[in-house]
Amino acid sequence: MWRTVIITKGERITIKDNWLVVYSESDEQRVPIGDLYSVVIDNRAAMLSTAVLTTLAMVNVHINDGYIMLQYSVYSKTVRNYDDARKHCRYLQCFVPPEGSVRAMTVTEKQYASME
Repeated sequence: MWRTVIITKGERITIKDNWLVVYSESDEQRVPIGDLYSVVIDNRAAMLSTAVLTTLAMVNVHINDGYIMLQYSVYSKTVRNYDDARKHCRYLQCFVPPEGSVRAMTVTEKQYASME
């Protein structure tokens, strides 16, 4: 496991014969599941089947939904507005293990611009 796959234009993502298959308008790309370390999906229109999520989880492939690692254990995600930020916080809480901890901080564009 050593590859990180970043999906920006794929429309449909499936599993076929132990390969991750990403279909776009004009072609398809394939990566062996055994080579994957993580998958970054940077396209809200991409469709994933439950089989994809289940298979990737079973082989411990990390799935990243547009988050950027700023430093070890510190991640960032840009969203459009406060409502989207709250939605993502609620979404993250669904995946926190019982012994885990997730802290979220909302920073406005103006606050971010004034950081040194």
